[in-house]
Amino acid sequence: GVKLGSLAGKGYKIPDNFNDPLDDLSEY
Repeated sequence: GVKLGSLAGKGYKIPDNFNDPLDDLSEY
């Protein structure tokens, strides 16, 4: 799975519904 800490460290915003497709992260 994807580590939330890793995403946060890279400056990605974690959506409230993390169950959403990771493609949403690419928008930020």
